[in-house]
Amino acid sequence: MSARRIPIQTKIDVLVDRATDGITTVTGAPKKSRKLIKTTLKIIILIIVLVIVAGSYYSYQHRGGEVGQLTRKLTPYFQLPTEKPSVATITDKNKLSSQSFFSQAENGDKLLIYTNAHEIVLYRPSIGKVIDIAPIQQK
Repeated sequence: MSARRIPIQTKIDVLVDRATDGITTVTGAPKKSRKLIKTTLKIIILIIVLVIVAGSYYSYQHRGGEVGQLTRKLTPYFQLPTEKPSVATITDKNKLSSQSFFSQAENGDKLLIYTNAHEIVLYRPSIGKVIDIAPIQQK
């Protein structure tokens, strides 16, 4: 039996209904007041969700994304060039096996390519180790 997916709007409606169950009004217009409260709570929940999503996105971008994470992991161990590297992921090591630098490469390894410094770093995230560092050959 597969899990049934409930749309986000339905989840919000259920939360709002639970929050407003015990609310009654003295003004004689309970339906209007209850609808206003439900609408207000939906807006508040939507704002909270948007703030969480925006904060997560900002946090990820502020840390520099994948490039920032990789350089932060390697900086304590190596004097990396000051430029921002290009990052590539090895997806098929067999295509690279003819080049000696990639002889120890595995699928999932990361390449940090420093074009101005003419260096390339082969990093294996699965074990957290640098496998090889080499100069980039200029033609």
